[in-house]
Amino acid sequence: MEKGKIIRRFSPCIVVHGGAHAVIPDQAVKQLLVDGVKNAANVGYKVLKEGGSNAAIDAVEAAIRVFEDNALFNCGYGSKLNALGRVSMDAMMMDGRSIDYGGVCGLRNVANPITVAKKLMTNSRHCLLTGEGGDMFAREMGVPFVSDENLITEMRRKQLEAALEALEKKTRKILTVGAVAIDEFGNVACGTSTGGISGVHPGRVGDSPIIGCGGYADNEIAAISTTGSGEFILRCTLASHSMYMMQSGKTPTESVFAALDNMDKRIGGKGGMIVLDCEGNAAIAHSTPHMPWAQRREDVTAFGVYPGDAMAE
Repeated sequence: MEKGKIIRRFSPCIVVHGGAHAVIPDQAVKQLLVDGVKNAANVGYKVLKEGGSNAAIDAVEAAIRVFEDNALFNCGYGSKLNALGRVSMDAMMMDGRSIDYGGVCGLRNVANPITVAKKLMTNSRHCLLTGEGGDMFAREMGVPFVSDENLITEMRRKQLEAALEALEKKTRKILTVGAVAIDEFGNVACGTSTGGISGVHPGRVGDSPIIGCGGYADNEIAAISTTGSGEFILRCTLASHSMYMMQSGKTPTESVFAALDNMDKRIGGKGGMIVLDCEGNAAIAHSTPHMPWAQRREDVTAFGVYPGDAMAE
């Protein structure tokens, strides 16, 4: 350390979301979703507090793996099925310290796509891999192979049948998950993971694994993870739009509400966002009726589901 140099310490924090929902069918499901986001935030925070040079990215990975292992959320084990009845998973991670990014699209045979995205970010000169190439990279990195049958739940089979019959015009639910974190040194990171939409055309890629759309992280500005209608988020580059507004002087809260409002007014897109800026200020917003989220800082876990909803324990 340079003589006389002061190292600023930050209060570590992690924020997670369980996806922007059009409908939560009943109170029991709502409670399960709340329990799920709180668990993800607490697991991620434990990693964050352990410290280390990669605390922020490790915490984001740990939190999202909790979602991917929970069949209630649309990622990993709980991923929805495309029109062929197959799992097709996307994920991304970004390190705000180095501006490194890793994205994977169309993974089929891994339980934790966020881990593959992280390994791509830290162990490859490439930024984005798709389909068989992503699965091949996962094998090369020692990520365990998981068969299709072990990733598909009966609930997702039934959802596929309903989606193909109704074309999801009125029954679509969006359950992309994500996390953002800041460590004690002010390093920020983001991650997003999804199983896509039931019944979509094979090969479809949404916003989640795409830099500037599904998320973005920069130590000089903020870390963001988005959720919502993928095609709309892609068209508006939602994460980048919010980052630009913060860079121009808006607060995190102002930027997320303005970005979501712009997407809604311009093209009718709905969604949600979580943000931690470079000062550790958090913002949570969504234009859908529901978005389960949780934030852990020190001994307090805050959480909510509805717009403007915030509880703490």
